[in-house]
Amino acid sequence: MAGGRYLLLLMMPLLAGCGERVRVTTRFELPTRADEQPRCPYTWRRGDSWPLMAWAVLDSPEDARALAVSSGYEAGESPDPGQDIYVALDSRLAEALKARMSAARMVREATKARESGDRATACSLLVEAIEEDSSWSVPVYDLGIHYLEDGRRHRAVEVLRPLAHKYRIALLLARIAWDDGRTADALRLLETALLDPDPPTEVLAACGIAYTVTGNLYQAASIWRRILADPDAPSDLRLEAVRYALGQQSREQRSLEDTP
Repeated sequence: MAGGRYLLLLMMPLLAGCGERVRVTTRFELPTRADEQPRCPYTWRRGDSWPLMAWAVLDSPEDARALAVSSGYEAGESPDPGQDIYVALDSRLAEALKARMSAARMVREATKARESGDRATACSLLVEAIEEDSSWSVPVYDLGIHYLEDGRRHRAVEVLRPLAHKYRIALLLARIAWDDGRTADALRLLETALLDPDPPTEVLAACGIAYTVTGNLYQAASIWRRILADPDAPSDLRLEAVRYALGQQSREQRSLEDTP
């Protein structure tokens, strides 16, 4: 079915494997109360950077400057390797921060290895990253992609399933289920992805197409309206929403004409 094929194509930008990302699904929170003075100890490691830390713990490299300044450093200034610093995070996150940064360095090296064609090293590094921080979806997602590309679908599902409540993982599992013809499972996983506080437009569109293809027109209409209401939505997805709206209008018109 055409809608099903488009659904898979739509998912592909989110299923790209190791590489540049704009958000992750497990983030730490900067304190918001002015009277709090968080002192989260961390030993700066070789290869660390504020953009890497901002990506790993705050979801966004663009927050690197704010993280550096709030931790007592000028923009563009970094500690020396081995230097003990205090990051502007809750002190109770010290062990979690250490694990997350270790995993982030491994994911970065895995990306380099993958890009150079050394898939075995990339896989090994991703496994280590998951062992270091099993709550982080990024290495889990990348390893799942790696196994899928190698044709090891069952192994991919085993790796992904523990974090199926996170939107990127849920979307990848939905793709697998859709490929396997397990439509109900795919819809359930897409609905899980929708539970993210701010699901990407691609997630909304994937859900909209799945609902349309399976005849859940009420849910589909709600999703397409959300996309049309978003001025920042990609033009191709807004066009798809317009097409749906026009198709729905045509269906309603035919229904009225068929009514005695």
